[in-house]
Amino acid sequence: MKNFYKVLFFIYLTIHVTTAYSQNFVSGKIVNPNTSTVVVGATVVLNGTSIGTTTDTSGYFKLVNNRPLPWELVVSAVGYQTQTVTVKQTSTSLVIRLAEANQLLSEVVVSASRKAEKVQNAPASVSVLSAKVLNTASVAIDPVRELANVPGVQVQQQSAARLNIEMRGSAALFDTQVFPILDYRSLVGPGIGTFQSDGSGLNSIDLQRIEIVRGPASALYGPGVVSGVVHFISKSPIDAPGTSIELIGGTLNTFGGSVRHAIRSKDKKVGFKVNAHFKKGDEFTLDGSEGTRNAAGVFTSQLSKFKKQVQDPIVSDQGIVAANQSAAPILLKQSDLDPDSDGNMMQNFWQNSSINGTLEFRPKSDTKIVLAGGTNSYSSVYYNSQGEGLGQATEYWTQARFQKKGLFAQVFYVNNNGGSLSKPSFLYQTGLSTIVARQQLEGQVQYNFVTPKFLNADFTVGADYRNATTETGRKVYGRNEEDDDYVVAGVYAQGKFEVSKKLDAVLATRFDRFNFIDASALSPRLALVYKAAPNHTFRASYNIAKATPSGLNTFIDFPVAVPVPGLFDVWLSGQNKAQKFGDKPMIDFTAPGLPDLPYGTPGLPLAVAYGALTPSLLISLQAALPATIFPLVQAILTNPANVPQGTTGKFTGYNLFTGQPLAPVDTKTAQIRTEKSFEIGYKGTFNQKLTVTADWYHINASGFQNFTAISPTIRFSDQNLSADLSGAVRTTVTTQLAAALQANGMPAAEAMATANQIGAAVGGAYAQGGTALVNQLTPLFGIFGTVEPDLAPKDNMAHNMAGYRIFGKANYWGIDLGINYAINNDLSVFGNYSMVNKNTWNATELGEDPNSGLIYTLNIPKSKYRLGLLYAPQTGWRANVAFQHDDSFFANFGQYSGDTDVKNLIDAGIGYKLKNGLSLDLTCTNLFNQRYRTFVNMPIIGRRAIAKLTYTFGGKK
Repeated sequence: MKNFYKVLFFIYLTIHVTTAYSQNFVSGKIVNPNTSTVVVGATVVLNGTSIGTTTDTSGYFKLVNNRPLPWELVVSAVGYQTQTVTVKQTSTSLVIRLAEANQLLSEVVVSASRKAEKVQNAPASVSVLSAKVLNTASVAIDPVRELANVPGVQVQQQSAARLNIEMRGSAALFDTQVFPILDYRSLVGPGIGTFQSDGSGLNSIDLQRIEIVRGPASALYGPGVVSGVVHFISKSPIDAPGTSIELIGGTLNTFGGSVRHAIRSKDKKVGFKVNAHFKKGDEFTLDGSEGTRNAAGVFTSQLSKFKKQVQDPIVSDQGIVAANQSAAPILLKQSDLDPDSDGNMMQNFWQNSSINGTLEFRPKSDTKIVLAGGTNSYSSVYYNSQGEGLGQATEYWTQARFQKKGLFAQVFYVNNNGGSLSKPSFLYQTGLSTIVARQQLEGQVQYNFVTPKFLNADFTVGADYRNATTETGRKVYGRNEEDDDYVVAGVYAQGKFEVSKKLDAVLATRFDRFNFIDASALSPRLALVYKAAPNHTFRASYNIAKATPSGLNTFIDFPVAVPVPGLFDVWLSGQNKAQKFGDKPMIDFTAPGLPDLPYGTPGLPLAVAYGALTPSLLISLQAALPATIFPLVQAILTNPANVPQGTTGKFTGYNLFTGQPLAPVDTKTAQIRTEKSFEIGYKGTFNQKLTVTADWYHINASGFQNFTAISPTIRFSDQNLSADLSGAVRTTVTTQLAAALQANGMPAAEAMATANQIGAAVGGAYAQGGTALVNQLTPLFGIFGTVEPDLAPKDNMAHNMAGYRIFGKANYWGIDLGINYAINNDLSVFGNYSMVNKNTWNATELGEDPNSGLIYTLNIPKSKYRLGLLYAPQTGWRANVAFQHDDSFFANFGQYSGDTDVKNLIDAGIGYKLKNGLSLDLTCTNLFNQRYRTFVNMPIIGRRAIAKLTYTFGGKK
């Protein structure tokens, strides 16, 4: 029996070994030769059969079969030309270079699900700007400008150097709800939520591509990512070795240079690159026509609001910036701010620079280790809701990244000095430095794995931690300086389930904990991806995204403007504490000597003006009136019962920034914002030439914030103080003096005649005094006073408190459409259209008191569209042209509130590339010089032309 089992075992082993050795196999990877990236999800099939496989997230495939060689492999992928490859022998290192059918499409993205996947199957709306597009259409100065023609993206060109980006949400000036990252590292200012584009260290010659994910992504990326993700992906030194040198020059005295040098080992396992740039140019500056008009129609230019020196603020015993800065150290004198003596204190140039290095290891095909670090510095004008400022800072950063199969981990550290005493950041309207030193330590770990035998699912799980700290010396964070830690920790999970061959379901959720508001948040996501055909995908998703205010919006506590030095300022207080007015708020008058009055007083009480004028007028009347008459008049004027009643003129509470009516309404402390969004989308290609994307989304937002004035500014108007006061005094003096004279024995007729004469004289004196008082107060009529909440500093100034209003609800829907038609591999045309059905809400629509005067705006146009053409051969002539249209819209940005200009802009470029790697390009933004302001009171933006010379050698041209 034992021999029988041995025979069976021998037969089995012989069959198994024979079968195994009769199988042939081929393995290798599929790459895009133009971008040096792998092609994920490519199909490899034995010609004439259904036997095949697909490439994994690293572009690798392995096909095993017992059919005899040679094999004909049919290789295909969406967006690429189908290719037939003959394999004559077994191979483990086959490399197939798959040509793009439409070279403007990049079919692999890593940003939609934080892992590699075909863009066609991504559970979000995605666009990709490839290296070819960036090289051909680049405007050279700032890569962020390349996003201007992407569907759904709003790029604000605030000045020559300052850009901001937004998608599908409320646009801001100084911060963004978009999450910009460079090689997985956040570019958002540590702890303060700002995106300083020109200080980010981005360098065009080192960019491989830009991936844009529209819509909320907080389920994977964390709180605050409610509008989208912009992922700048740099070139790998292993995949793209060589040296590139770029020189630029153009209008606005723009000049600069960039260099990138990358080397790799012979076995392509180690690579190193160094990347540096320096750029400088003139700004679009204010010309003096910007400004505001008060109630009397008096114009005040923005430039006249600027201080003529910059000081390092003195901190008072209250732990805040002191009202009196007369003894504060002077950091910059007028000659420093205005070296050309033209009266404009604003810096008229910008400059930025960066240098960084990257070391990359690939010990195995599925393993990557990246170590990087660098420094960026910048000096440029910026605009926020509180006014104009100059940002100057130096930033250092370092990053370590590890990938092995499905495991991804990274840690990075950023240290930004926020400026220095020799090169301070400051606000022009206060003349006080605003140095905010900040650091951020962040880490992520993520693991991706598949379970083909369990629900045929693809899982992603991860955790991340963010710790941001700031140091302002109480000069910006004031009373919150010792309580400004900003820590966010979160865990997340996503599962992609194959419901059927054509339908995928994506479920994701994230849990975050926030220390600074002692709260937690859950951000779930559900998406369905229906692959109707290989080139046509439909998508539906529902997201609940969460966001919290930035550290800056939470802890800020300092003056941001001083309209009347020593008397009245604008004080910004963050959301760390609520601003409350109490049951009986009072008006604190700007004019010295005027007593506080209850809010709701209709106008200036005549008693106030009477009390201010009477002491001095009695002195003049004593010299003017007969000695026998003056004591009687004095007794009448000093009798409390004779103080004139009633008011003159009208008090109106309004928002200092927008001019809209405003009542004192308490604020709320920082809280979690929620955006519930539903989206339906389509992406398809027709004949490998026409690409169509269409997205419809609906957003229900609650708990969102908006910068605004919290204190009503009190305007004094429609006054007739001189006549009202003199008339009341004349009547009283005449009547009572006549009675007094008769009581002293004077005949009635004579007493009345004398009283009329004296009454007229006294009334005339009060008329003159009232006129003088009005002349003295007229400059203050527009800011006659303010209503201070409890957080206003307690000193001798009137503080108009500003802050962040948290609203209850806003609903709107929008559309993003995009088409791209590849006439051939070199020539394509594109167009896109975006709109929202609503971009402004009044108090009633927000669920607020209709009398509060509160408003909320998205600060984006209701409608915009782009049209363009791109001619991008590998060598020879190349060109691009694009037309941009933005509707006018009302923006609510403090001093920059108002209706924006309609934009009809044409950008164009032409260039020539030689086969030796040398290229020359000339680009022009706003070709026909349509002069416009991005927002009211910002500088006029005009034409800008840039020439660029680039030479690449020693690697892939």
